[in-house]
Amino acid sequence: MEQRLQKLPTYLSLAIAAVLALQVSGLAWSFVHKGGDRDSVRPAGQAVHRAAPLNIGQVIAAHLFGQAEADASQVAPTTLPLQLVGTWADADPAFGMAMVRESESAPQRLVRVGDELPGGATLREVYARRIVFERDGRYEDLSFPENPLQQAEPPSIHAVESMPVEAEEGTATAQEEPPESESEQPAEAPAEQ
Repeated sequence: MEQRLQKLPTYLSLAIAAVLALQVSGLAWSFVHKGGDRDSVRPAGQAVHRAAPLNIGQVIAAHLFGQAEADASQVAPTTLPLQLVGTWADADPAFGMAMVRESESAPQRLVRVGDELPGGATLREVYARRIVFERDGRYEDLSFPENPLQQAEPPSIHAVESMPVEAEEGTATAQEEPPESESEQPAEAPAEQ
């Protein structure tokens, strides 16, 4: 029995070497053998899963990174008969509120982003001077009515200088220049005694 125990390590080493030789030859065969089905060399017990073909249209329609905000140049003025009465704008335009009405005599309505406006539109963004809403898949905007007083251009400094000014007695007008020196001053009439 002692002789068998002495030969046991030799037998175990030979068995391990044979298993390793089989594994190395199988690995070498998979690298060398390029023809045939590549799925034939895989770990035992694993099924082959083939991915479905990629549909680019579905990937684009999924908006994986969100949708771009409406560009102001792509937003058209609305044709709906609405008037913007007031806005409560937030730093994020998606969190504002607005007061709108359909006409001068109609009551005002407070709407928040996501609420429906008259005419089937949905409020999307609120800014300080305008709102943006979506109607029929297109973005439209509604601004405050134009105020003619705010559009008037202030007079320039040249226009102010050339305006006639009524002068009090003894003062120069805007068109007159004060005398430079005493020699250029007009002589005063002698006072009557």
